[in-house]
Amino acid sequence: MKNRLEEIRKQKGIKQEKLAEMLQVSRQTISYLEKGKYNPSITLALKIASLFNMKVEEIFISEEECTMECKNCGSKNIKTNIMWGLFAHPGAVGLHFGNNLTGTTIPLYSDLCLDCGEVSRTFINEKDLEALRK
Repeated sequence: MKNRLEEIRKQKGIKQEKLAEMLQVSRQTISYLEKGKYNPSITLALKIASLFNMKVEEIFISEEECTMECKNCGSKNIKTNIMWGLFAHPGAVGLHFGNNLTGTTIPLYSDLCLDCGEVSRTFINEKDLEALRK
């Protein structure tokens, strides 16, 4: 996943070691994040966003390629966005929206046509569901 972590960290004058300490992770984790070799957990992405007083999507950019065509206008100018705030509650049937922090947060994705604004689909990544089942 592409990100602006290094750019933002340097703008704030924070060294990798200090950021790692603030987030309670290793310096190597920060290095891997900045190089795009490691995708953060949702918890870590939220901690980073909170630390810099930014939205997660302002720091982390989804690279998922979408080859879909907009059903509304026919454009192929479609971007996959990550929407946060979907919680899976242990023992619940299915997935439920909410703000109960006792559940596990998983990302919800949507494909948005950048030409007409139409949302063509909303989905949950299978890898996220698999991680939730473990």
